[in-house]
Amino acid sequence: MFDNLNATYNNRFGGSAYQYGLNSYDALWVLALAYEELRETGEKYSADAMTALIPSVTEKFSKGEYDQKTVSSYITLDEYNDRASGDYAIYKVSNCTWTQAGLWRYEANEITWE
Repeated sequence: MFDNLNATYNNRFGGSAYQYGLNSYDALWVLALAYEELRETGEKYSADAMTALIPSVTEKFSKGEYDQKTVSSYITLDEYNDRASGDYAIYKVSNCTWTQAGLWRYEANEITWE
């Protein structure tokens, strides 16, 4: 999924999508999927009901159990439903400019150097 999104982004805007944008994209999907699950139960919307659903929806979303897949890699949440996982870009200074040197992938616990 990431490769398709990144290629589309690159064609339209040049470069790669920012990590915050990828995280936001996935967060929006988690909220939409959680809301849909809440609607299917017939329960009335509340922040507490959504908060209770978010961990299980995030887990299923990360495992690909919906028709949509994450673009920011596997998502692990902490006890406050904040993201505890994520990939990190590694930057270096080259010719007085910050450039990406590699990417650390949370799920694989490995660095891919550019």
